[in-house]
Amino acid sequence: MHRTTPSAPALGPLLATLLAATAGCTNGSDGSPDALPDWSAGYAGTNPDDQADTGGIPDDIDPITGFAIRIPNDLPYETRVHEAGDSAAPCEIQLADDYTGFQGIDCIYETPELDLYGNGLEYELTVPEGACDYVVYQHFMYEAWEVGIGPANVSYTETADGNIVDEVNVNGDGTPMCDYDYSATDRSAPNCCLGSYTLTITHESGEVGVPDEVDVIEGNDWGGDASDCYSGAAFLDPELILSDDGWPMAHIVFTDQAAYYQRFEFAALSSRFYTNVNLANYWDPADHAGSMPAGHQGDWAQPYYLIQCYDNAEELIGQIRMQVREWNLMSEFLADGDPDATGADEPSGSPLNDRQDWADATPGDTTWIRFAQ
Repeated sequence: MHRTTPSAPALGPLLATLLAATAGCTNGSDGSPDALPDWSAGYAGTNPDDQADTGGIPDDIDPITGFAIRIPNDLPYETRVHEAGDSAAPCEIQLADDYTGFQGIDCIYETPELDLYGNGLEYELTVPEGACDYVVYQHFMYEAWEVGIGPANVSYTETADGNIVDEVNVNGDGTPMCDYDYSATDRSAPNCCLGSYTLTITHESGEVGVPDEVDVIEGNDWGGDASDCYSGAAFLDPELILSDDGWPMAHIVFTDQAAYYQRFEFAALSSRFYTNVNLANYWDPADHAGSMPAGHQGDWAQPYYLIQCYDNAEELIGQIRMQVREWNLMSEFLADGDPDATGADEPSGSPLNDRQDWADATPGDTTWIRFAQ
């Protein structure tokens, strides 16, 4: 006998958020975008009357002269930010009301590893008058656990004496198994298995002349949630707003060409994490098979701290992409030397590399960090 259970609703397409729209893009060295955000995906809106009021710029802020990321004057520890490839150049581009075309810059924020771990991350955004009609920003986010589509077919045979045999994508008791469902072996881990499957169960009759009974159950959902498998600064954002699917939404500010200032503050990592990777997104392609860490390449990943300037017609005028790099040794940091100094402290003997970065935690381009955060 062959019975077919009506299909359950198929897994609908995951709602694309702005973070998904720019996920995994590989941009030019000048910061030029290969893919622009999809505004229809939704931003976390802000009140333009509150956000764009030039009277809201603190009195002690240095004059705003460029579209820039800067270090706050009152930080009690050493740090710096500069254009990538030129440690003496500011993280700044000039935008004015007579601009034409697009300007982009890649920047690196440099900080000693314990300052990042114990104090968190702080920086300022400045936008000069006459530059942007809208400012859009989103924060670094990575795939901590590999997300994937589960197998389309699951089957097994139940013998007349109750044994499970001929298993395909099931465990010994007939439970469907997906390699991306990490919760199956550790309840504290996420289920990152997407898609649906058809389950076929053959019931042996065990009697001569009596046919086996076959049940076919279609449209079973693997039950995974991709957003549970991601981490990073976007989830630590004090302004965090989640989409219906659980994704951090980018923020849009209507500046109407007024000067604009914002200070970004991310809390210390020390109370929740072992490493700095939730804030320190810097990577060297040489450490990752000429590419990025696997987590930075996820379908919903945002490998940069991204700030964009638009005009009223949604034309991209300016863009800043920032990486945060942590340093192992203070003397090297002050000398602008080797951020990845190795060896041991004297006289303690503890390693100079106290907090893992992406090169340490996920070498190559096929390793996911999982619980090692």
